[in-house]
Amino acid sequence: MQLSRISLPLLAKELIEQAARRRTYIIRVIYALVLFVIVVTFLFDYNYHRSPLRMLGRGRYLLETMVIAQFVGIYLLLPAACCGLLTQEKERNTLGLLLLTRLGPWTIIIEKLLSRLIPMLMYILLTLPILGIAYTLGGVSQSYLWTGVWLLIAASLFVSSFGVMCSAWFRTTAGSLIATYVIGFIVCSALPFLDEMRFINIDWEAQGAFFPPIVFDHSSRMDFLEILGWSFPTLLASGAFLVLARIFIVERAFARPVNVMMNLIRPVDQFFSRGIEFVSRGQIKLDTEPDLPDDQPIAWRETARTVLGRFRYQCYIAIATTFLACCALGVISTHGGRNDEELAAVLFIFLSVVALLVCVKSASLFASERSRQTYDILMTTPLTNRELIDQKMTGIYRLMLTFIVPFLVIVFFDAWWKSHHWNNNFRRYEYSYTPSFYIISTSVTVAVYLPMLSWLCVLVGLRVRNQARAIFVSLIVIAGWALIPIITVVVFVEFSNVSHRDGSFLLLSSPLPFLLLNEFGQTREIMENATLAFALNTLIYGLILVGLRRACLKNLDLLLKRRDAETQWLNS
Repeated sequence: MQLSRISLPLLAKELIEQAARRRTYIIRVIYALVLFVIVVTFLFDYNYHRSPLRMLGRGRYLLETMVIAQFVGIYLLLPAACCGLLTQEKERNTLGLLLLTRLGPWTIIIEKLLSRLIPMLMYILLTLPILGIAYTLGGVSQSYLWTGVWLLIAASLFVSSFGVMCSAWFRTTAGSLIATYVIGFIVCSALPFLDEMRFINIDWEAQGAFFPPIVFDHSSRMDFLEILGWSFPTLLASGAFLVLARIFIVERAFARPVNVMMNLIRPVDQFFSRGIEFVSRGQIKLDTEPDLPDDQPIAWRETARTVLGRFRYQCYIAIATTFLACCALGVISTHGGRNDEELAAVLFIFLSVVALLVCVKSASLFASERSRQTYDILMTTPLTNRELIDQKMTGIYRLMLTFIVPFLVIVFFDAWWKSHHWNNNFRRYEYSYTPSFYIISTSVTVAVYLPMLSWLCVLVGLRVRNQARAIFVSLIVIAGWALIPIITVVVFVEFSNVSHRDGSFLLLSSPLPFLLLNEFGQTREIMENATLAFALNTLIYGLILVGLRRACLKNLDLLLKRRDAETQWLNS
């Protein structure tokens, strides 16, 4: 076959579409700036605080820093980029047309995979000049250098293959994104967690077989050929994900919408309903809630087809989540010793999952209507724009309220455990405050953060028309908001004559530091007075919450591209 006859039309289409988007170049510039800041900080640290000659032989630290930063970018950004490759085709009803073309299922999967893998490889290429600088400084062997590059490529293939598999199975982009992050986190952290809890005793090779960052952490003692052998399980798993994607792309191409959570809850609900009716001899029946909308049709539409449509369904989810949280807390308190890092991990994993659910649902609030081609019909409803968005937000508020009980259980247990092990009050790192303050500060902070993130994602979803793009942009904005201020503060303190104590209050520009430092009793890193730091953080992000909500409500006519229903009626 001549090379001129080889064509990759789907790959060419995806790459051309990416090249036409302004967002592609903005992300590349930001990514390059982050790498530049890391290198400048490294070089400045050794030139300003130490002798420049001491940089010789320090190339290994620069190499490891860059590779770790790349791993973070791969595991945070690449799943969001790959999870909608096939679900977008399903939502637009074009996957069937693709399967009718001469492109076979394998061709579709490979070209879709390459459309995301090639841009990620371009990001890896951005670091090659920096890796060359690290090699020039010394302390780095060629084998170690190419090991870092190879493991980054293997991690990219592993993550993108897993994302394509999830995209082939799920019908919606939102479901695929949540599953990619949640299931992917479980796959990558299950063995290390079991080893940390001493349930199993495995060495690092067994853990690192499917986790390239762990392989890189121990690769300095091995040559490149050994690394290829240890990375074989990662490549094998990537191939298995692609085989599953090939199976799912045909079997799930025209799958009917199925609410998995509803199918799991209904048998439980029937069991309790029959049990209550039997005990009460038919005097008490649970099916007393109306099945038709009353005066809020959009709110009914948002909740009737989900598990949020019945209060008792929400109770079932809350009870199940609380049970899982109690099991995790019990296991950690029994096997985790006196360290509280594992308890903090439970809290932040729980909050991350809840925040991910809220953000995905908020970003999809109106973008999903466009994907389902129901947006125009929704805009014809005789409701004002304010009533429309308030009723659409009902499902999100119910989602937040569903997880209140398990959240409070985790926080109260965390406070009790710490007070029990810290002599009846929080005493760590020469800092102390009462458990009641910890409970109040954590609860209020989360109560402000979740609605704030929700309104931010709603605003992004109103401006971005595509659902997958809205979700991806929302996650990028949130990640940048959380990380960029921290990096900026570190660089500012490093480059200026300002002391660490004087510049640390700037960490409040990111929503992440206060929640983290408050969990470990280190809010003095921000301010000496913990109450003042909590009050200032609440005030700042409370005002941001009000501002985001006001920005959405004030510009609804422009964002929805729809005049208010009352205005239309008066003009007619």
